[in-house]
Amino acid sequence: MMLISADQIKQQFEKVAINMSSLPIFNPALRVDTLGFDVTDEINPEGYVMGVLITPWCMNLMLLPKGELRVVKEGDKVMFTFPSGIYEFISAWDETLGHYLSCSLFSPMLVFNEQETALSTAREVLTALFKAEHQSLTDLQQAKQAETARQQTDAAEQSSKVANHHVVSRRGFLTAGFCNESER
Repeated sequence: MMLISADQIKQQFEKVAINMSSLPIFNPALRVDTLGFDVTDEINPEGYVMGVLITPWCMNLMLLPKGELRVVKEGDKVMFTFPSGIYEFISAWDETLGHYLSCSLFSPMLVFNEQETALSTAREVLTALFKAEHQSLTDLQQAKQAETARQQTDAAEQSSKVANHHVVSRRGFLTAGFCNESER
């Protein structure tokens, strides 16, 4: 299997841009560009080459397999964990590029007024992806964390109740607790 280059990705999506140019989501201030996709880059997830694809209609984080892609059908979703969180990638196939995984960052691209701003944003994404302080939990992850915290609080309260519970002697029970400890 031949590894696809950033230039090949760019050329393929430039062809797609011709057909997309008449759509209202197409931003004419932007052009197709790529950032990353360096095979030797240490930040690549194992087995993949990573980069950002910028088009006039979307910006995607892409993972290209260095070898054979795991058995993933087109349209299947695959989760990858980075220091900043868990990201969902969708499996795609293109007759020129072959199989790749894509995670949407921006769509449409109408918030960008110029190419340099889109490129700068892509650079920041690649940096922030590997910093835990940029972690943003999904609603489901937040709900799971809240449930875990609630369970821990309930367990601590239960443990406290058990620790504060003392055994009542028969005399204490019969006198409704009115006798002194020394009388028990």
